[in-house]
Amino acid sequence: MNTSEIDRIPVASLQEHFGIKKTKLYEYLNKCQIQTTRVSGKSYITSSDLDLLDQYHAAVGKSEEEEFLAERFGSQEIERNLTRSANVRELNPIEEETSFAEVREPVQMMQLADGLSNLSPVNRCIAINYLLDFLAKEGVTLDRPALLSLLNKQTMPPSKDGILVWMGYKIERTNRNEWRVCN
Repeated sequence: MNTSEIDRIPVASLQEHFGIKKTKLYEYLNKCQIQTTRVSGKSYITSSDLDLLDQYHAAVGKSEEEEFLAERFGSQEIERNLTRSANVRELNPIEEETSFAEVREPVQMMQLADGLSNLSPVNRCIAINYLLDFLAKEGVTLDRPALLSLLNKQTMPPSKDGILVWMGYKIERTNRNEWRVCN
């Protein structure tokens, strides 16, 4: 990426540089507390901001995002950024020590599923597969909003006779608004 003589890097070129979508790019900018400069209707950052974004992108790739932000901005800032980026509702958050076995409430399941949406597509599929396996073994029932959140859907996918097949798992309707994952 070329830096100009006056140390301006167009924000529009960063998507291609990092290979990420616009939403993710602005999430990066927010988490790294980078303010863009607007000139003639275009946004720019400095080369030092680009270096910070490069370091952050590398940390995200190694799943060391929290450590990087803690080192750079302190733990209080991490909590604020993670809360803002995850769009967490005003609900009781799941504690870090919570295991899947302790997640029983639909609200907790929705929060867990919402957290999966921040993962890359491959990691999200692996995490969903692991979660579906756990739900099948434990026999946990999900309400409709929790299931939609887990499947990352706005509306229910079509089901035949109350049975939905998703990623090789059978999801059966137990009553009007509850679903159970089966193997």
